[in-house]
Amino acid sequence: MPGRPPVVEGSLKLEEGFASYLLPLQSNDDKTLVLGIGQNVNGTGLEQANTGVMVSIFDVSDPSKPSVVASKMLVNCKGMNSCSLAEWESRAI
Repeated sequence: MPGRPPVVEGSLKLEEGFASYLLPLQSNDDKTLVLGIGQNVNGTGLEQANTGVMVSIFDVSDPSKPSVVASKMLVNCKGMNSCSLAEWESRAI
């Protein structure tokens, strides 16, 4: 059954890094929250360095204006590459 094609309603620029795994969360209020797990990355181009595993909570209640509610670097590897199995394996959460 053909459906409506996906539409980008909003975007959020993260200061450093990216979220490679996104998981919808239950909320006790009217907020729509998403858990993001990914990597904190410093630098640009070939000079990028993964500096740790980042966990963030995003508020996407208003799809045109998503925001970061909270963010925490769990592993600070001081310039060494690091990752978490939770970035691509949902059973690791």
